Parts: sequence; C-alpha cells; structure tokens
Amino acid sequence: MHISRLILVLLLPQLVAGCSWLYGENGLVKDNEYTYVNSQLGKKLEIPDGMKAPQIVDQYPVPSIAKEAMNKPVGRKLDTTAPVLILAVDVNSGVYSRNENTDPTVWFRIGELKVWQALLDYLKSNNIKVASKDLSKGTIITDWVTHDTDSLWNDIFGSDDEVKAMRGKYQFKVVRSPKGKLTLLSVKPLAAEYLNYEDDNWKPLKNPRQNSIQFMNGFLSTWAEERAFEARKRVLAANKGITLSLGKDNNNQAAFIADAKFDRVWERLAYVAKQMGMVIDDKDQSQGIYYMIWKGKESGGFFDSLMFWQDSGSVDLPLANGEYQFNLSALGDKTAITIAKKDGGFLDQKQMNKLFSYFSEQFTQRRQTRRR
Repeated sequence: MHISRLILVLLLPQLVAGCSWLYGENGLVKDNEYTYVNSQLGKKLEIPDGMKAPQIVDQYPVPSIAKEAMNKPVGRKLDTTAPVLILAVDVNSGVYSRNENTDPTVWFRIGELKVWQALLDYLKSNNIKVASKDLSKGTIITDWVTHDTDSLWNDIFGSDDEVKAMRGKYQFKVVRSPKGKLTLLSVKPLAAEYLNYEDDNWKPLKNPRQNSIQFMNGFLSTWAEERAFEARKRVLAANKGITLSLGKDNNNQAAFIADAKFDRVWERLAYVAKQMGMVIDDKDQSQGIYYMIWKGKESGGFFDSLMFWQDSGSVDLPLANGEYQFNLSALGDKTAITIAKKDGGFLDQKQMNKLFSYFSEQFTQRRQTRRR
C-alpha cells in the first residue's frame, strides 16, 4: 500500500506537467512533425585524385534561399491557423473590403447614427468598456477586451507554448461611403497580446487582424439577430394597416400623414407601391427617399378582361406618367409622405387631394398572409 502511494506521488508531478514526457520532441514516443526544419544538404561527392568525376544531372535542384526568407517563421513558429472571414449575414449589409492591407470593413444601408448606437449597445451588453468615443469623427475605441481560453484540461495536459488568454484594444469607425449612399463600419486593432502557459507575461500577437475580424463578427451576428427580430415585428405591424390623413410636413409641404413611425411606414410604402403598379427604381432609407416610376395602369388583353374575379395588380391613378420621388420624414410619432416630380417641385395640395383616396385605401387595408 505504501509503495503504490509512493509511485503515485512520484508520477503526479509528471502528469501535472503534461504529456510531453510520453509524446513530444523529447518524449518516449518521438514527435517528428517539425524535424524537417533541421534538414541539411548532403556533402558533395568527393573524387579521389586521378579519378574522373561522373557526369551528374541534377533533375531536382534545390533553389537557394533569398535573404528575405531567412528570417521568415518555420516549423512551430509558422502560423497555420485558417483565415477568419468577415461575417455579413443581414440583407441590408455586406462586406465592403477583404483586402489584407486595409482594415476589415462592412457596409450598411442605414444611417450612421443607427450603426453608431447599435455598436454602443453591443459593447454595453457584453460589458466591454469604451475608452473613448468621438461622434464627429465616428470613432469608438475600446478598453482591453480579454478572451480567456484557459481550462482544466489545458492546465494538466497542455504544452507550455499553448495560448492561455488573448486580449486586444480596437478602434471602430463609422463613416459614409465615398458616394454617400452607404454607411461603412471598419475595425482596427490598436493593440493585441497573448498569454501562454510558459510564463505570466503578455506578449505581442503577430496577426491581430484575425482577432479584429472575430470581434467584428461578434457584433455582426448580434446585429443580424436583432434586425431579423425587428423585421418580423414590422411585418406583423404592417399587415394590420396604417391610417392615412392629409396634412403638412415640417417644411409646410402638402403631405400624407401616416399614423405610424418611420420604419413601419417605410416598409408599408414599398408594398403599397407594388400593389398600385409603381416601379421602385431606387431607394435610400437613411434619407427616407423612394425613387419610383409611374407608367399608368396596365391594360390587359381580351382574355384578361374576362378574368373579372382577379385583381389587376394596379390602379388608375390620376397622375401623369413619369419619375417621382417619395420623401418620408418623421413627424413626432407619425410620418409625413411628400411626392416630388423628377424635374423639381412637389405636388401641391390639389394634386395630393386627388391621390389621397387611392393611397389611403391601400395603406388601410389589412395585408393577407398567403399560405401554400
């Protein structure tokens, strides 16, 4: 009994130190994975005096190593981790730049303030401290963000060079795109360090860009989930219909006044335009603008006229054919909708009165959910 306890006491330090005594470069079972780094060219064949050297054709010559390559990492020092890709899963966002020489950047089809606030909310919900922020420059700098990879398994069986924890400081930047139609969000690593099991000193991380993309992806995944939840709410709300009235916007222009907030009216107007037979040529949600084309009510053929039980899909609006700009603006808890011609000038009160009944009917109707 005493002998077994003694053996256990002697083996315990070896178990705590890890499995390197069993399998490794110096273990019982030798690990030859990185022995190639010590490979050397063999000596040339020495020909004794008076003997003729054979003719040798080297079909696979080993090229000489350039000076720049002499200091490149090899073996265990070589980074073999797979590249991290930017995750943009929302339909209103996408990857703007994957260039390794630039900061990871994604685009959004909404205004800068919404992206700015969403980013601050994400940092707060994850208990990430903000070191500084500057709205005029669109920059948010975080404090140290630590990711702990420590575990009991690694403590017992991990090697000394394995990463125990990583931390970094990041700068987010929210700006408009060069053409002014998109909002760009980029992340830049200001500092990145790691801690291994060998000592307790933080060391510089060689590829902080990978960590920056992972940090960005954390925000983007949360963003996509919240946007999907909001979209479901807007669809359910839009199906109920929106009351419309005549009035003025903040600039005293004749307008339709929708009894709903901007986001809900924005979604509903796209549906209404389609029902009326209008074509949405372009849109800019950050500016609250729809660019639409009205070509008049579509006239069907003889057989179409016999199908009286079907909706034609468009109405005969008292509106001249052409291109129009629908402008949405917040009016407290309501939303104002004005209509402008392409060549300039808003529709006056008389013209808006003629259109009101058509738009009011479409906005008020409850949308039917189709089931297959």
